Amino acid sequence: MPEKNLVAHLTAGNKDAFAQLYDVYAPALLSVICRIVGDSAKSATVLETAFRQIHQRIPTYKPNSQPLFVWLMDIARRTALDAVADVQKPAFQPLQLSATGRIRVSQAVAAPPVATTEPHLSEFLQAVLHKNCTPEEAARLLGLPADSARQQLRLAMLQFRAQQV
Repeated sequence: MPEKNLVAHLTAGNKDAFAQLYDVYAPALLSVICRIVGDSAKSATVLETAFRQIHQRIPTYKPNSQPLFVWLMDIARRTALDAVADVQKPAFQPLQLSATGRIRVSQAVAAPPVATTEPHLSEFLQAVLHKNCTPEEAARLLGLPADSARQQLRLAMLQFRAQQV
């Protein structure tokens, strides 16, 4: 199927078109992701995340501004770089004051899991509350639309509070 028709079918929500998109472009995207991430198992997970983002962002693709492959490659590259950055983030260690007023570093405390009725919202809330991500960073990390990150955070908090009652 020509690229123009493929994009039209993708925009219309055609699942077969998305399967074809994956079949055609996944090998090239995986190759680039592998080079960035350096681990084939982790690269497969990053590819899956990239395709979730592609699926969500397909309505924003503008064929006149850049070729489809370039747009796909940009999403895959950014997703891989985000995955590498997350691995390289130093672990947060809480600070405590000693009796003499000196700062001492304690062992990191494991964050309790945050549960909501929807798993992706639980992951989102976990990232914001325990990984020190902004809502936008957490959304990007999980492949959610960044423009609705604050709305997602409110929804996750409401679900979390409802479960605590």
